[in-house]
Amino acid sequence: MKTSKFDFIIVGSGAGGSTLAWELSKRGKRVLVLERGKEILKIGSFHNILSFYDCNKYTRTPKKSKEGVIIYRTFMGGGSTVVATGNIVRCYEKEFKEMGIDLSQEFKEAENEIPIRLSTKEIQASGSRAIYEAALSLGYQMEAMPKAIDQQKCIKCGLCINGCKQGAKWTAKNYLNQAVKQGAVVRYDSRVEEVLIDQGQAYGVRGVNAEDEFEYEADKVILAAGGLGTPVILQNSKINNTDVGKNLFIDIFVNVYGITDDVNQLSEPPMEFVDLEFHDQEGFLLSPFINRQKMIRFIEAGLKGMRLKDKNLYVCDASVFPSSPGMPPILTIVALAKKLAKDAA
Repeated sequence: MKTSKFDFIIVGSGAGGSTLAWELSKRGKRVLVLERGKEILKIGSFHNILSFYDCNKYTRTPKKSKEGVIIYRTFMGGGSTVVATGNIVRCYEKEFKEMGIDLSQEFKEAENEIPIRLSTKEIQASGSRAIYEAALSLGYQMEAMPKAIDQQKCIKCGLCINGCKQGAKWTAKNYLNQAVKQGAVVRYDSRVEEVLIDQGQAYGVRGVNAEDEFEYEADKVILAAGGLGTPVILQNSKINNTDVGKNLFIDIFVNVYGITDDVNQLSEPPMEFVDLEFHDQEGFLLSPFINRQKMIRFIEAGLKGMRLKDKNLYVCDASVFPSSPGMPPILTIVALAKKLAKDAA
């Protein structure tokens, strides 16, 4: 069992964890990032994704909840941002502000750092253009989706969910790489199982890797293992006054299919257009989405009303959303991480 002392231990290297690692390391903090997955160097094909999607290692089939919901998630540096479709939008800003968390400055910072551009005809396929024009003719408020995609590098393969081997898409790995340059330590293949608590104070984590058990100590611990990962770690820990394990929400995709002649969506990143007119009242958006054989569908998950009262312990991922945002959450998680880094440092 290995032990070390850091200022911060961050569990997970997705949108929240990588942002925190960079923000804290550039402030001179000693940062350790523990990532359950491996350092993935090859992405872009279905064969590659077998090394980082969470699936049965023998059958390669996806895992399911006890209710039968198929759940896909990734374990890798950069987390699900690597296999997301590049959508970068503000969500839950008003709701967090009503709870006393003003993210306006952090949103601006993230938007200045992440190369965001509205989808254009350069990367739109004929199918999405047809849906867009039909939607407008029917009175729907369809508009271009903000994307963190370099449209000059994008080859319109439509395989964003396999990872972008052209490097056209921004991912949280960008922040993680900058954190490493600032001195942060990243240890892959390290599955954290519990937070170490003593008299209401978090002082480290315990877990396992491919070779041994490990235990690391730090002044502060931040869980950013995702809406499905963080609750399990908290359930395994001696956490005081928490509702962990109750009121789980999921935000699932509902697909509506149709058959057309001479148009398709295969040659574009998914979700090139979006209609938000139903979001505030009904909680959902409309967007065209490529569906392929062996298609991957993601869910966002979190815990309603999770409360932590243990000192030096923080959570920064989808677990902190009180309800399903009904929109791509990456930018909001980045803003939350920036806010937390300022407060915790």
